[in-house]
Amino acid sequence: MKIHSLIETFAEPRKTGNVVMPAHTLTGTRAGIQCYQVLSGSPHYQGLQRVTPEVTGKGIIQRFLIIATCLLFTCFSVYAEETAPTSTADDRTALGLAIYSGQWALVTDTRLVDLPAGGGELLLTDVAARITPDSIHISCLDDPDGFRVLDQVFSYDLITRAALLERYRGKTVKLMDYNRQQDRKDVVEATLLSNRDVPIYRIGDEIYIGHPGITILPDVPEDLTAEPTLSWLFENKKAGKRHIAFSYLTGNVEWRANYLLTISDKNPTGELSAWVSIDNRSGVDYRNAVVSLVAGDVNRRQNAAKAAFGDQMMVARSAPAPEQFEQAALFEYYRYELTRPVTIENNQSRQIELFSPRTIHPQRIYRVVSGPGRHTHQLTEEEVKVPVEVSLSFRTDEAGNLDMPLPAGQVRLYQVDEEGQRWFIGEDRIDHTPKDTDVFIKAGSAFDIRAKRKQTEFKRITSRVSESGWEITVTNRKNDSLVVECLEQLSGDWEITESSHPFTVVNAFTARFDLSVKPGETIVLRYTVKTGA
Repeated sequence: MKIHSLIETFAEPRKTGNVVMPAHTLTGTRAGIQCYQVLSGSPHYQGLQRVTPEVTGKGIIQRFLIIATCLLFTCFSVYAEETAPTSTADDRTALGLAIYSGQWALVTDTRLVDLPAGGGELLLTDVAARITPDSIHISCLDDPDGFRVLDQVFSYDLITRAALLERYRGKTVKLMDYNRQQDRKDVVEATLLSNRDVPIYRIGDEIYIGHPGITILPDVPEDLTAEPTLSWLFENKKAGKRHIAFSYLTGNVEWRANYLLTISDKNPTGELSAWVSIDNRSGVDYRNAVVSLVAGDVNRRQNAAKAAFGDQMMVARSAPAPEQFEQAALFEYYRYELTRPVTIENNQSRQIELFSPRTIHPQRIYRVVSGPGRHTHQLTEEEVKVPVEVSLSFRTDEAGNLDMPLPAGQVRLYQVDEEGQRWFIGEDRIDHTPKDTDVFIKAGSAFDIRAKRKQTEFKRITSRVSESGWEITVTNRKNDSLVVECLEQLSGDWEITESSHPFTVVNAFTARFDLSVKPGETIVLRYTVKTGA
């Protein structure tokens, strides 16, 4: 409120005849909405005679006292507003954003704020809308012992159409219907009965389900805010500018890794590149933030907080480009820190290269995998066709030119033909993968390799032990020799008593048979297994 406008309001009200007409004064701005107050001349004043005071010394003194009193209250109001400073993103000196798997992040915000000595209130805007309030940690970097927060309020109930109408449920509002043909605005009073699905009003003795006009509300409720705001009641020993650092957990921020593996049918090498996609729907922009990505399964209570990329052709590179992310261990997880600041706006998805393309040596793997639990009971079908899965495998080690852990993500596979045309050949997902680990990317099922399996015998030895015989037939119609891995998933205590081919125990539940098949050849694997609980 401007002081001179207040004086003018009292000194020079607008007059029409003998009635003092409404004199308006701006009382403040809330959530971007200017609020005015009618000081005189409301409809209640209609019919009242205007009384002109005598221009005497007493009258002048009375008018002066009225104006002085208003000025005094105005000054107190202005002083109260100024003692509650507001810190925005413009005060920010550093911003860190650590994004975890599971759509949440740790925000570290440092701001330079001019604080008065003693106590007061500090408002902080430009914070996330999905803050976990009890995760906030506050410290003063300049004077840790001289500044402390006594009380904290997080206001996140934002001004929306639904929130405004909900506050006026059961109250009187105005409805304006604009008649464009007659250029007429009709305004009626109504009681808002409900705001579920569509607003329901009582107008007179009738109930209206919805209304074609505009709903007019008298004011913005005090418990609604235009943007998420932190309010701190603080104590400060010395006045001056202070670097205040605070951190908090927030939801609706996520990152995911995406990989592109391109191979050539005539070249044994392949090219692996990786990108990360960061999605921000937390309600705030993160400008010039130092971004870290944490890979690993970090445990959090569930109630703690309420895309394809452009293809790249395979090209020769004399040396890898500098990496944008630096890797480091973090507790039992891995952290990838971006080496340059980046801006991630609200409701924005941003893609950043995780590491430059690497030349690797993927191996083509063919597999026939049995379903679990098939060895404990007799089957009715005589013979079934089974798919032969084809995968690409590589190892995360120095010899494979990939001496690094890989965060979980989607892997898309492409093949370049003799004319340089790229073809999409499949996709799969990998889990968080440490160094010195074999990675298998399933592309699909082989077209020229056929497999069939059947149960040749079954007998129950005891109520908990059984014995079954199996036959797996593999036919290679390709022009090259290849090896097909037959993975048999066995349950309970098992023992292979007879086998036409040697096998390897992969783990407690899997045996692997490697079948070498020449072009046009058919191989039959036979084995007998005893299983028990």
